[in-house]
Amino acid sequence: MYTTYRCNLQTTDKMKNWKIKIFIAQTLILSCLFASAYAQDVSDMPEEAADYYEFAKSYTASGDYAKAYDYIKMIEAISTLDIKSLELKSLLMEKLGIKETPSVTRSVFEPKTAKDEDPPAVSSEDLNENTLPQNEPEQPAKKINAFKSPKAQDYAKQAEMAYNRGSFDESLELFLKVKEIENNAIVNNNLGLIYKAKGEYSRAIDAFEQASQIDNAYVQPLLNLALIYKQLNNPEKALFYLEKAIDTAPDEFGAYYLFGNYYYEQKKYDIAASYYYKSVEHKKDFLEGFCGLGASLYALEEYDSAIKALECARTIDENSDRVLYALAKSYMAAQNYKKAKYYLENAMVINPSNTYMQDLAQINYYLGNYDNAIELYQMAISESSQAELYNNLGLCYYHLHDPKKAVDYFEKATKENPQSAIYKYNKAIGYKALGKNNLYNKYKDEALKTKPLTEQDYIDISCICSDVNESKKAIELINQGIEKFPSSKKLYIAKMQYYSANNDTAGYERTKMFYEQKFEN
Repeated sequence: MYTTYRCNLQTTDKMKNWKIKIFIAQTLILSCLFASAYAQDVSDMPEEAADYYEFAKSYTASGDYAKAYDYIKMIEAISTLDIKSLELKSLLMEKLGIKETPSVTRSVFEPKTAKDEDPPAVSSEDLNENTLPQNEPEQPAKKINAFKSPKAQDYAKQAEMAYNRGSFDESLELFLKVKEIENNAIVNNNLGLIYKAKGEYSRAIDAFEQASQIDNAYVQPLLNLALIYKQLNNPEKALFYLEKAIDTAPDEFGAYYLFGNYYYEQKKYDIAASYYYKSVEHKKDFLEGFCGLGASLYALEEYDSAIKALECARTIDENSDRVLYALAKSYMAAQNYKKAKYYLENAMVINPSNTYMQDLAQINYYLGNYDNAIELYQMAISESSQAELYNNLGLCYYHLHDPKKAVDYFEKATKENPQSAIYKYNKAIGYKALGKNNLYNKYKDEALKTKPLTEQDYIDISCICSDVNESKKAIELINQGIEKFPSSKKLYIAKMQYYSANNDTAGYERTKMFYEQKFEN
């Protein structure tokens, strides 16, 4: 299943934050926190998957990592990856420089899981990987097993720095030296986190278990074991370690939160709500706990209570578009459309999502603002055309490392719609991947010389300019578009995103203030 957005293939770090109709080929990922199957042995895989695993190993041995990775993806399509396959996948991703990030957009009412979060910053005393969501302060490490030897402390600090810059082999070597000096629970927990980051799940489990055996009052290895067994789709073991974590530390908010996620995925929303409530009882500023509580109460159709929980979340992070959108949906369900419109418009200033646009269009319809509703629907829902379909097919083949087929479909897209600068630029990038730099330059120049006619044309060509490091021209095009279409919300939103991507706080705040004054009823 694909979500269709139009944008160029080559995306710089700046452009990743400039969310202008970006196309994402959605992969299938597990939606449940704890899936139903146990981790398998290769021998327990379906015969076809076992064959694919052998092919993947063979191609890895021969150095053809891209082909090997293709076979791993084929296994994922028909079966659950076992530990060995996960380790091979991790190795191949490292070799190919692939960073796996979920591309499926989570419903705002679905609580986050630790799987969704970036790796936490580590401590030389305790690499505290966790149940904690992104941007939440880490729980202080237990100090009873702090490193006593100055040499061990020095190695540990070096290991921490290596871990934080992604040098896991170096970090592992240094922590093994620490272990030779002081073999305590903290160093074993840290080793487990490094092995997990490297995709060596069996070793990670052994290290976490050793940490727990050395100090049975130390809760962090138990949570890490729950997380790793969740990742390996072994719910029984995951729940076992969560229960053990709560027995060990009854005030451990992260364990209650993960229990809440489990019951939420089981659609047992009343039980989920009780666990989320316990998580925020033990940590008053726990954003994800309040989001989970709001989600569960919303599912129970207790909208007023959901709003109260989400308002608490908003006091913790007033700039979270996810929280603002959740509040808007709750007010919509409570049929308070003016409040819903207020929160949704604020969410869109932060993140001009197509989903948000569609809901804002619906709210305007309910309020009788039919012209606004039509405009928003047209912005949010691009008409299905042959050109768009060809472009999307080209994007899929490009991401499947088949630039020849990608170029074939981009050619068809440009024939259907020769005005589209994006289609021309995508074709240019396809030729670049084929090593045909003369054709890359030809179609890149054609894309840049395309005369903008619509609001989206100004945004698209500006996007291309930014991608080829012509930042001055990029913002000039957005300003020209605003002059031609002064009532276009999406051009102002694009301008804010441009300033945000370029760290121009003054420009962003100035445009945001003007946007709010211009479009606020």
